[in-house]
Amino acid sequence: MGVAIDPGTVDVLRAHRGKQLLLELEMGGDFQDTGLVFPGAIGQLLDPSTVTRNFKKLALKAGYAGVRLHD
Repeated sequence: MGVAIDPGTVDVLRAHRGKQLLLELEMGGDFQDTGLVFPGAIGQLLDPSTVTRNFKKLALKAGYAGVRLHD
């Protein structure tokens, strides 16, 4: 059973995957295809503290100071 998503989201995710595949080709053997939708620079897991820090910066910039990542 999957999650229903709208066609616009499907298009965005397909475009994102296309960019990932191009990056993988450009990097040759340096990219680790781990199957993640949002990997780090070379395909690895993102560091949770980095994700949280970047989210806080984006939330503040968007006027949502104090909103937490999982709110």
